[in-house]
Amino acid sequence: MNKTKSMDKAWDQENSKKNINKELSSVLGNGLEYIQLIKIVQKGQ
Repeated sequence: MNKTKSMDKAWDQENSKKNINKELSSVLGNGLEYIQLIKIVQKGQ
């Protein structure tokens, strides 16, 4: 019983890491798009 509990815990940690990575990559992606927009706007001025 304890063995499966610790496995579940490890699984949860792995999943939360993946979720954090997903959120980070989407934030980074949005940031990059934002920077590109700023560059385009600055060129236009």
